[in-house]
Amino acid sequence: MMVPRSSSAAPANDQSPAAFVDSSVPLYYQLASILRENIISGRFALGDKMPTEADLVKQYAVSRATVRGALQNLKDEGLIRREAGRGTFVSDVPEFTGVLKMDGTLNGLIAMGLATKPKLVDLQEVTVTPHQAEMLGMEPGTPAIKAYRVRYYKNKPYCYIINTLPRRFGEMISKADWERGSILRHLQTDHEIKLGDADEYVRATIADANLARWLQVRIGAPLLQVDYLIRDVDGNPVETPIIFYRSDLHAFTLRLTWSPEGPGGEEGWALRGE
Repeated sequence: MMVPRSSSAAPANDQSPAAFVDSSVPLYYQLASILRENIISGRFALGDKMPTEADLVKQYAVSRATVRGALQNLKDEGLIRREAGRGTFVSDVPEFTGVLKMDGTLNGLIAMGLATKPKLVDLQEVTVTPHQAEMLGMEPGTPAIKAYRVRYYKNKPYCYIINTLPRRFGEMISKADWERGSILRHLQTDHEIKLGDADEYVRATIADANLARWLQVRIGAPLLQVDYLIRDVDGNPVETPIIFYRSDLHAFTLRLTWSPEGPGGEEGWALRGE
């Protein structure tokens, strides 16, 4: 059964329009970012007619000049075309019209490493910070191996990864290995490291100048940051990767089941066991 596309117009209500998040950023730029995200996400599909200037003025409570500036920005990028007497239409959708999904499991992290191509940016021997030392079960100042990599999907940057490993694990990985695929798979198959479990922390963040350069996004663009602590079967920390995903390319999914004894002992949704 086909689900009809929801209307792009905001639902009518009696409330005042929401304010933009940052008054220090030009409104036309923020509006262009919103409309661009609507195109990338598929809410406005190729060939769709965009809201009129008057609609956008009313919906976002901005001036006509702001709307025209935002639309000109998208036109300059080739995302829309304006036809006299007909309106504005989506003329292009960026190459990444879908997202590369990960299922929220350690297998998903390995699968991501197999489906994308990594590029090694930098490889260093460092001394771990007190926070890293606590996570890795090491003394502060202990040597560790730190790698900075960018993963590509269809020749486009997909995520930026910072891997930190205790030196005994890091020394098992050659410089060439960092660009061959999944480091976890390499440790498993070539060095017989038996992986156990992992802690995961997910949050929203934004791109600084370095991340924006490597991921080819704008400074301040929204990113998804995922921090891991991965252990072997004996509970020894193996690595602590930090991954910054482009939010237009990545979807993070979890599988849930309805349980009569969910969280807190009451019925509800719970993570499905593998």
